[in-house]
Amino acid sequence: MGVSKICRIIFRITLLVMTISLTLTGIFGGLSAVAVFSDFSENIEIPSGPITAQLNFYQPMYLSIPFNITNAGYFPLDELRIGISINMTYNVSLSHIIMYNEEVYPEIGPGVEFEGNFTATDEDFSFPSGDIDIFHPPTFTMDLNISAYYTYRLLFFSVELKNIPLTLGG
Repeated sequence: MGVSKICRIIFRITLLVMTISLTLTGIFGGLSAVAVFSDFSENIEIPSGPITAQLNFYQPMYLSIPFNITNAGYFPLDELRIGISINMTYNVSLSHIIMYNEEVYPEIGPGVEFEGNFTATDEDFSFPSGDIDIFHPPTFTMDLNISAYYTYRLLFFSVELKNIPLTLGG
């Protein structure tokens, strides 16, 4: 056997190993993503407990939403981002984003249950000044965005839920 034939065989074996490893990573990554989302109600809970909020103008405002995410797959869940926006519609048609915050959470390993707490503070709130009709109470909606990388950053997913009705106050 010549040197060129040995080099070709080594090159082909290297390509075969790389192809097989990437194929298996993709297959297991896809199966993992299906495992995480197959039982959505048990693997992803937002909120996982009572939501606490202080929305009084005369005290420091905050919002706290506990959540629980279980990585039921084979690979780590990386750069988990949760973004929440609260919108206020007043005077029947005027809308204003009164709160927006996005938080990034640490890596969640395979089979690990992560309990976190999404928090927003005074700096995240912005209320409109004036022109609010006191005879028509404002309505509140929430936009929720969850995104993360999966399978060593080969897969990216993002879930957006828009205009979720909220009841704030008593």
